[in-house]
Amino acid sequence: MMTKDEKVQKGDAAETQKEGKKPTSSNGKEAKPAAKSGEERKRTLSGPGKSDQEKRRINEEERKKREDDKLKKEEEKSRMEEEAKIEEERKKIEEQKRLEEEARMQAAEEKKNAEDMSKEALERKETKMKVRSKNVAAAATRPDEDFFVKKDSSLKKNTAFVKKLKMLTDVQRESLAKEFEGLNLTKYISEAATSIVESKIKMADIPCAIHLASLIHQRYEEFAPQLLESIQRTMPLLMKKDEKDKTHVTFDPRIKFEMRLLAELIVHGIFTEKEGFPLLNNALAAILKSDREKHNNLSILISFTKYCGEDFAGIIPRKNKLLAEKYELVLPASEVISPQPKTAYRNLLKDHFGVLSRHVMDEHKMLKNLERQSRKILQTKGELSTERRRNLEDGQAAYQKLLINTTTFADLIDQDMPNLPKDELDEDDLLTIDFLHPKKNMGDFDFEHSLWEDEDTRTFHENLIDLRTMVPAILFKNCAKTKTPEETTSAEDMKKLEEDLKMMEITEESSSEASKEATLSEPEVEAPAEEEEQEEAVEEEEVVAEGEQEGEAEEGEVSSTTNIKVVLETFLQKLPNCINRDFIDKAAVEFCMNLNTKANRKRLVQCLVDVPRQRLDLLPFYSRLVATLHSCMPDIAASLADKLKLNFRYHLRKKDQMHIESKIKTVRFIGELTKFKMFPKVEALQCLKSLLQDFRHHNIDMACAMLETCGRFLYRSSESHLRIKILLEMMMRKKAKMPLDDRHNTMIENSFYYCNPPEVQKAERKIRPPMHEYIRKLLFKDLSKVTVERVLKQMRKLDWNNPQIAHYAMKCLSSVWHIKFSNIHCLANLVAGLVGYYDNVGIFVVDATLEDIRAGMEINIPKYNQRRVSMVKYLGELYNYRMVESSVIFKVLYTFIRFGVSLTASTLTPYDPPDHLFRIRLVCTLLDTCGHFFDRGNSKKRLDCFLIYFQQYYYFKKSLPVFDPQTRPFPLDCDNAVLDTIECLRPKLKLYASLEEAQQSVSDLERDCFQKLTEKLSPEQLAMIQQKMNQSNALGDPNLPPIIEGSEEDSRPSVSFSTMLEDDEDSDSMMDGDRDDRSSAPNSQLTGEEETHNEMDDDDEALDSVGLDTEDEDQVAVMKGTPKLIECEEDDDFSSEYEKLMTEAYQRTIETAKVPQLDIGVPVLLKPIQKMTFSSMQPLPEEAKSTMNFTLMTKKGNKQQLKEFEVPIESTLVTNLKNREEAEQAEKQRLKKLTLDINERQEEEDYQEMLATLQRPATTTIPRDTTKSKFHHPKGAPDVNQIFNAKGNRRW
Repeated sequence: MMTKDEKVQKGDAAETQKEGKKPTSSNGKEAKPAAKSGEERKRTLSGPGKSDQEKRRINEEERKKREDDKLKKEEEKSRMEEEAKIEEERKKIEEQKRLEEEARMQAAEEKKNAEDMSKEALERKETKMKVRSKNVAAAATRPDEDFFVKKDSSLKKNTAFVKKLKMLTDVQRESLAKEFEGLNLTKYISEAATSIVESKIKMADIPCAIHLASLIHQRYEEFAPQLLESIQRTMPLLMKKDEKDKTHVTFDPRIKFEMRLLAELIVHGIFTEKEGFPLLNNALAAILKSDREKHNNLSILISFTKYCGEDFAGIIPRKNKLLAEKYELVLPASEVISPQPKTAYRNLLKDHFGVLSRHVMDEHKMLKNLERQSRKILQTKGELSTERRRNLEDGQAAYQKLLINTTTFADLIDQDMPNLPKDELDEDDLLTIDFLHPKKNMGDFDFEHSLWEDEDTRTFHENLIDLRTMVPAILFKNCAKTKTPEETTSAEDMKKLEEDLKMMEITEESSSEASKEATLSEPEVEAPAEEEEQEEAVEEEEVVAEGEQEGEAEEGEVSSTTNIKVVLETFLQKLPNCINRDFIDKAAVEFCMNLNTKANRKRLVQCLVDVPRQRLDLLPFYSRLVATLHSCMPDIAASLADKLKLNFRYHLRKKDQMHIESKIKTVRFIGELTKFKMFPKVEALQCLKSLLQDFRHHNIDMACAMLETCGRFLYRSSESHLRIKILLEMMMRKKAKMPLDDRHNTMIENSFYYCNPPEVQKAERKIRPPMHEYIRKLLFKDLSKVTVERVLKQMRKLDWNNPQIAHYAMKCLSSVWHIKFSNIHCLANLVAGLVGYYDNVGIFVVDATLEDIRAGMEINIPKYNQRRVSMVKYLGELYNYRMVESSVIFKVLYTFIRFGVSLTASTLTPYDPPDHLFRIRLVCTLLDTCGHFFDRGNSKKRLDCFLIYFQQYYYFKKSLPVFDPQTRPFPLDCDNAVLDTIECLRPKLKLYASLEEAQQSVSDLERDCFQKLTEKLSPEQLAMIQQKMNQSNALGDPNLPPIIEGSEEDSRPSVSFSTMLEDDEDSDSMMDGDRDDRSSAPNSQLTGEEETHNEMDDDDEALDSVGLDTEDEDQVAVMKGTPKLIECEEDDDFSSEYEKLMTEAYQRTIETAKVPQLDIGVPVLLKPIQKMTFSSMQPLPEEAKSTMNFTLMTKKGNKQQLKEFEVPIESTLVTNLKNREEAEQAEKQRLKKLTLDINERQEEEDYQEMLATLQRPATTTIPRDTTKSKFHHPKGAPDVNQIFNAKGNRRW
């Protein structure tokens, strides 16, 4: 299958062949035809006779290859399936082992618990029997009178002991027993008995009470009668008959403790069965009789059965019984009570359980009928009445409580639970939303139907820290545990809201008016402002009074109070900086630990109400703070809600069109508290209803802000879904009827669709191959300033020999708009690194970038503006990393201000409309990216010339009639962009004041260049240039025409000063560091002295600026229109000469590459030693120098032999040797001269720099006045330049 890009390339090639052109590559050269494969060459050589046989052979080979591939795929698939099956089996085995290990550990723990239970029961029985035996035998072992004489009989200690008995706890067991040993309580027996009975003990303290009662009973004989008398006096008080129904008895919660105390006293032998049973039987009978219908006192029976059932009824709980039977353990049976009373108690409890089971089944049936009826009402009417919903909720709560108590009671008396019928739902019931059980399926998080937008929002509002586990209880013991404001909402408010909604619907249907002035029904709303002020004053007086009362302490506490105030002020100042979850949670803990007083809580509430109206971002965190503190300080949420309601009613009653920010802050705060359930939903809906009643002006903004804050929460909550749905429909009807402006219409639609978003089909994600996804991840996600090297290594590891992967990688490298604007230079750096290994990457990326820039100018659609800015920035970064030359940058710059541009106001072009200023931004972006490198050499001169033309284009745009200073002024940001760019590149440049000055400068520049051309060109060439310029002026375009490319078919003149300003890149590369310091050198600017010095060489600069070389005067060629290929003999001659030239150059390269043969010196030891004489030292005459002496070195065996011979000077050998020596000497002299010239030039530059430094005026530092001057408000109109900082740096 061919990819889309391959099809496009194939189609382009076919079109090129149809037009009779040769296909070209990206660099403009003719593409070479693809080499024929081996099979095609064989088919060409074999002839037509063997073509069929060859085809059959090829087909057979392909068929075998396909079969082999198919077999391999099947084998691979079967192998992978087998591995998956083995892996699945392994996971099953591991899971089974884990479950077995957990079961084994659970069984071991269960067995240990069973053993501990049996051991504990045995110890408990032994302890009871031991204490009982002592109490029964106490009459024979009580001490005589002499024993009490030695004990302390003082009134103080005995009274103190009796008082301690009233505050009896299990912790005081040892201390009270020890104290009792030293006291004589003979005169205080009745007081001690009364204190034990009336003490506020708990279930855990009863063993301590029994222990002390046993000690007193064993010493004092009259204690048991006194204790029994006290219990007889207390028991009737705990069982009172109802005034309306005398048969119904209400029980005090303390009766369960009294019954257990009485039962334990009987078991431990303090009371006999004859003394204790009548009192216990009366209490138990009263409870069973009054509980046969509603079973409200079942908890009393559960408590009695749990602690006393084993002793009185011989009943062991089923859980303990099954556990003992499982591990073959024996639970000891109680032998205190005789069998006959045990049987009676056991039968009594079982009979009561039968009645309880029938009651549970009846309640279950009634509840299911009620739910079924409510579900049908929801299907038909869409909502439930408040009374029915309340009855349903109360019934569900009562049934759940009854079911739990019944299950516990059945386990305690070892009975089976009744079989409750399952709830059978019809198909219609299954298709509806179950609002009756909103928490039925809350395990999974569902975005579309959940209360929150995402998981982070849910955790922020629901996962609050528990201060009661983090803060000592002593710090919040005075703060009563109350319900949330949401839970305290009364049913009357819900009913009232529903009635108001119905009345609003009736009023809206009957009336044609769009809005009416609404009055709130609450008396608090109608109260005048004076009453509110009086209430606030009273509250302030109460706070002051409380502060004075708290301040009446010792003098040592004054300093601590001052410190607390300082700490509170610091805390409140740091509160606006708590802008995340951790900070606000720490603030809640700090306030609870250090500042939890009533005055501080009121101060905190006032601080929360007074949050700045611009800091709406703090409202969610402040609401979380209130919700976190609610568990320990519930009064904060209530006080804050009351203050916000007062503010809301004040804004609603005021009806002025002022302080919109304060109004928005109030309703948003209410919405945030509603999401944390610190503000009742009913009151939030009431506020929204009040706004809809007078739906105009600021009330629209407040209603939309409230819906955007908590609308979705209310809409997706089961309690408020139907009511908020009615309000939303009402709001949309009002919107349709009322004449609102576009802003309000947009706000209403946004808030409505935020609460109830429409169903939108999800965009199908494009499926890409894994390799493509990996490339996109590297370039678009991972690439940054610190990861360039790592991404480069990964990109080099790609299979660049694969055409598809290589093409997609280069395509992604060209799609710079997919990455962050700040990372564009990283992508250019990456491309520069890849070019060193793959040359075609740079060519493809540069071509794609230039093509995209050109296409953006031709299409000119605003939605691609950001993409165009990114591509221009990318081109500048490519120049910084030496991927393109300066000529390309200047071509693009001139294209921005000349392509499709008409410098006459009467001529309109679709490429550059009059109000289109985006090209100015593109020029500024490109110059800001790479313009600071054009600060020296020819590039600097070319940039100076471009800035002249750019100012002409800028002032032309500014002077167009579409920009009127009164109605539509020229954009200030565009002015600032141009000024900032030119100031960064040329700080000393004086800008033109008008379009006329810019046009005059352009004309002067063209005239100067034409004069230079007059001196350098022949008359014929000069006449041709003059003719082209006249034609350009005749066409109405006296300035530069658009750049003509090969794809354009018009015959507009291509000669222009933009092309003449393009200098050869070879001359740029020879300048001082023009290319060497692109990526690192800062933006260097010329000083005033250097500019003055450069003005002295105007002639040379003018010639260089137009791109002409003085040595190549006759090389200027002027072309008209697009170059066309015309076959002629000169082309053949040129081709042959060009090939000859290239061949000679190649041969010269080979010759220069050869290592020259150097002279071989004769070894000193092998030279023949000649005897030095006077005659040998004399110079030879001129006639004797006709030959040159050479030494021939030969080797014979392992010895070298030298042989001298004379060669004539006229021979070729001597001539070549002399010529080579002369050439080497001349090269040495040339290098020496170059080195000396460079040194002299450096000294001259240092000297000039020293002179410039000396001539520079000295700067003096004026000391600043350290005293801050008093601020004086400026009179009159403000300074625009000072406000908007016209000289500031511009950022895109």
